[in-house]
Amino acid sequence: MKTAFRALIFASLFGFAAGVSVAQNLISLDGVIADAEYATVREASGMRLGFRLSADASTIYASVTVRTAGWVALGFGSPKMDGSRMVLAYVKDGVAQFTEDLGKGWSHAPTAPFALARAATEKDGWTTLEVAVPAVGFLKGRTLDLIAAWGRNDDFRSKHSARTSLSVVF
Repeated sequence: MKTAFRALIFASLFGFAAGVSVAQNLISLDGVIADAEYATVREASGMRLGFRLSADASTIYASVTVRTAGWVALGFGSPKMDGSRMVLAYVKDGVAQFTEDLGKGWSHAPTAPFALARAATEKDGWTTLEVAVPAVGFLKGRTLDLIAAWGRNDDFRSKHSARTSLSVVF
């Protein structure tokens, strides 16, 4: 009887742990957006944006997908370019290129890396960027201010074709 009871407890705990593992691994930073990967999805300026806060509220996961063969960007911590910590990406000849910049006025320049992980893909004229950043320094309570933009060229200097600013409440 004790063995059967232990087996039942073990199975219950193992099943629960497996469920937690699955829940914690909803995000796969691979440049491909799966259904339900992001808890919050927004559309703005031709961009599809996704957001999820980790269960322990330590990590912000964000994505942007847009019809372009050029660059895409997400900027964290500010509703405008000035002061925003940005991750920019483009894909050229199948290889993703990244820079992490700090917004200064209406410009930006490289800064110390801050992203925990990032991935970018370009397929059939659509470019996707996925990023994981630490929540500390970017979340104000449960709110994230950010910017997103995209351009038509494979570079980090050309002006955006479209941009948006938004606040996401987790």
